[in-house]
Amino acid sequence: MFSELVPYICVGNVTLMFGSMSWTILGASGRVGLATATGFLGSWGVTLPLSALSTLFLGYDLQGMVSAIVIGYSCSGAMNSYFLMRSNWENLARKIQKKNRNYGVAKIAPTDAGIETTINYDYEQWEELPDHAKDAALLIGFDEDRWNNGENPELFESPWEALQVQEREAALFLGYKQEEWGSRQKETFEDCDWSELPDDAQEAALTLGHTESTWNNNKKCDALVEVSWHDLSMDQQEAAIALGYDEEKWNDGLSIASSISLHEEGGSKNEHRRQEHQQDTTGFSLDGDSSTHHNEDHDNNPDSFEERDWSERPDYVQEAAREHVLESDIWNSNDERDEDVMNVLWHELSQEQQETAILIGFSDNMWNMCVANGWRPS
Repeated sequence: MFSELVPYICVGNVTLMFGSMSWTILGASGRVGLATATGFLGSWGVTLPLSALSTLFLGYDLQGMVSAIVIGYSCSGAMNSYFLMRSNWENLARKIQKKNRNYGVAKIAPTDAGIETTINYDYEQWEELPDHAKDAALLIGFDEDRWNNGENPELFESPWEALQVQEREAALFLGYKQEEWGSRQKETFEDCDWSELPDDAQEAALTLGHTESTWNNNKKCDALVEVSWHDLSMDQQEAAIALGYDEEKWNDGLSIASSISLHEEGGSKNEHRRQEHQQDTTGFSLDGDSSTHHNEDHDNNPDSFEERDWSERPDYVQEAAREHVLESDIWNSNDERDEDVMNVLWHELSQEQQETAILIGFSDNMWNMCVANGWRPS
């Protein structure tokens, strides 16, 4: 009788091998529930009914039971193989990474060598943080608003040595290091080409309306040039944070847009204004020394432009200064570059160029924002 079962057992071993491999891979990819459901369906939905039918009604005895088992597990293996072949591995990889973050790979515990964590929470919103990460963030002064807006808590102003042991452990758990405490900023991608961006940064850029062309040309998406932080959707704010923005840095672009007129729109208007007020600009010099255009009353004039902060000087004086400096030979001092200096980031300017830009009211952040958005002072 047993010899009659050998063919069934051989067929069953082959189908069971493929079924077991498929079940294992499904479970390893985080779909344990799906793999278990197919196994349960094969056992209770196919094997048991066929076993009862073959033994109780058809009288096949042991041969019927073995046949039912082979058929049932073959069905389970076929279903698991089907789900495996239809898998979207990119989506599964993201889900597995998120599950690992939620369960946590690292545990807060003091050690002599310090605490290392392989989890980067920088790009997670507060509601997506696992409980232990929220506890660590709360301990060093974060709350939901500060975290989502990328703002550092007040504790960052304290030196590392002044932190309590639990605060240090929490900071280390979140990825902060002693040497960068108080100055750590989220990763930015301003100097990266599109092809160099990680996948999550590309997705964030696409959410903000970028294309490969606009990103590589350092342009801000036209649809968002005049949109304040609070007018962005939640998805857009999350994408901006992932690219290194916070509310202050994002809105800096709006203040620059309103204070610096675009070159192609303001040229003729500013020229007329400079001619109209030409007499009023006498006595102004870029370097703060005596100008060759002094008038007789300049030394006794309490409103001399030389004594004012840049923001207190009239618009037409600021515009005249910008034109004078931007059209001077100082911008051609770098022989390695023939391109427009307003397409060059701050750190690529020479020391002399940076000093000249500061004279007309630029800071490094303001300059880089102008380059990123294609703005030029008139």
